[in-house]
Amino acid sequence: MYAPAPELTANQVLRAFRHDAPSLLFGAMIMGVGVVAAAFSEIRRKHDPILIYFALFAGLYGQRMWLRTDLLSLAMQGSWFYPRIVYAIDFIVPLPALLFFQAAGLIRRQVKIAGYVLGVVLGSLALATLALGPNQIFYRIANVLS
Repeated sequence: MYAPAPELTANQVLRAFRHDAPSLLFGAMIMGVGVVAAAFSEIRRKHDPILIYFALFAGLYGQRMWLRTDLLSLAMQGSWFYPRIVYAIDFIVPLPALLFFQAAGLIRRQVKIAGYVLGVVLGSLALATLALGPNQIFYRIANVLS
């Protein structure tokens, strides 16, 4: 049986939903585009890495939009893992975008090495955020590298 948190009021939830409605809508639309791209990749006999990386990027970006809503943060109050996921996904979203640009042939050879280094650093920052929790120094490192 579900027991709502006693500190939440109906007015708080409605205000959060009204504030988050655009993010929830656009997040769902972006995730829908990702699902369509993944479906096209699956339907084709030859798997296209461009569609797969685009589907991963769209899915993660739509998920990020949903995780950043006030409505979900109200529902997850008191969770120790929720803030770690919210902040770690910021470092994970650019990884499929880098792979997409590489698969599309838009990245030159010299930039490809820098992209791999950036991918390793962003992946490490995501793992550090999941393990240690959100920290402002992680964002500073990511901003300096990008």
